[in-house]
Amino acid sequence: MRTMLISILVIVLITVWSREANSMAAKAKGDNPGNPYTGNCDLDSDCPAGSVCRLPGFGDANAAAQKKCYPCPCVNGVCVFASSPPRQQNMRDDIFTCDCNPGWTGPVCDQDIDECALNTDCCHGTSSMCTNTVGSYTCSCSRVDWALGTDNCECVDLSETVFRVQTGNGQNTVNAWVNGGSGTTSDQSCISTSQSSGCSKHYRNPSVNNWNTLNVKQVRYSLYKNEKEVAYVLFNGEESNMINWFTRSRIIISSYEDITDASGWILFGIDPGFQERNFIIQHEVGSCKYADITHFLTVDRNGCCCYYDNFGNNPYIWYSVGTTAHSTGNRSAFEFADTAMISIIQH
Repeated sequence: MRTMLISILVIVLITVWSREANSMAAKAKGDNPGNPYTGNCDLDSDCPAGSVCRLPGFGDANAAAQKKCYPCPCVNGVCVFASSPPRQQNMRDDIFTCDCNPGWTGPVCDQDIDECALNTDCCHGTSSMCTNTVGSYTCSCSRVDWALGTDNCECVDLSETVFRVQTGNGQNTVNAWVNGGSGTTSDQSCISTSQSSGCSKHYRNPSVNNWNTLNVKQVRYSLYKNEKEVAYVLFNGEESNMINWFTRSRIIISSYEDITDASGWILFGIDPGFQERNFIIQHEVGSCKYADITHFLTVDRNGCCCYYDNFGNNPYIWYSVGTTAHSTGNRSAFEFADTAMISIIQH
């Protein structure tokens, strides 16, 4: 009986000692639920997650000797405690403010800042777009033939202009593009989005004579009016030649929503062989006034079929305004472009 009582007493003592030891260890690591000061510590790493190691409140006799863990609810930031100099009489050290990390705001730094909506982002260059993310933002480019520069903010044009149409100069655009000759110039000062460029010839970069060696990745055909791009089609230029890059199976994207590689066209190409309508995308050809559904075309010489083939001052570029093709019967839906350009992106 005595042996049993001794055994029970030993078990009780061991249990009490174990609980006390665990409590002391917990205090050392700052785990003391129910107390705003959650335990003794030397470093922040001694404290539970979300707490920091600081000197206790003013007037504590052990203030100089022992730090304690303080709760810090700043979710995306750091606590700035009142004990930071200058320290005031009777001020509690658990009074704090949050110093938020970039991209966060709010009393405890738990509210995301939408830099895009506030216009505090750096995505302000041509074709740059801002997308808000949690705690930050990213920039991207609205044009697939542009890419972010080294600052990851502004987009840079990856393309090189290799051909520009000078409207009204009387020189056939297809012949100028394919063969060059006296109707073209390689003077780069003629690369202008304005009709009044001061040049009388089509601009043509001689490098296109070696198209097969240019390692062309993409080709962009763009129309400009009042120095702004008003329409474009981007083509896949892989393993292409100077003519077949302008085919519907190579379409990547366009400013016209109804141009896809699955759409049907009667006339599509640089030189589809229909009179003098070139660089053309036309869905239907039937009635000049009502049934010719057209995106754009270049007319190099007057004399053919419809009213829109005989405006004069060739070559001229006629295009459908907006994001879809229109019937040529709706003349108000079309305008004359000032110029057209061909640009390439190389690998």
